Amino acid sequence: MSAELPFSADFTARVLKAADAAVARRRLFRAGAAMAFVLAGGIVAAGLLRPAAPPQAWAEADLEIAATDDLQTEPVDYMFPDAAALSQFSQAYSGGAEDDDE
Repeated sequence: MSAELPFSADFTARVLKAADAAVARRRLFRAGAAMAFVLAGGIVAAGLLRPAAPPQAWAEADLEIAATDDLQTEPVDYMFPDAAALSQFSQAYSGGAEDDDE
């Protein structure tokens, strides 16, 4: 007893269209993965080829950090390192500015 299933006339076209879409998605995914792999390899290679900072530069940077740490005691000093100098300038010249307005 062999009974045939009734398929619509465009069944074959719909199946082939869905298969083509799946193949296109796979190709796009593979191309994206390959591009990401090449990009990651380039980033790693650029990092390996970049010359390292000489130890003398590290020592100078450590001295600069230590010098600024001694001067900065408040959180605002860390956020605005030049604010203290500006505040001192403002206090030094505030008396003269008030006299001009009178």
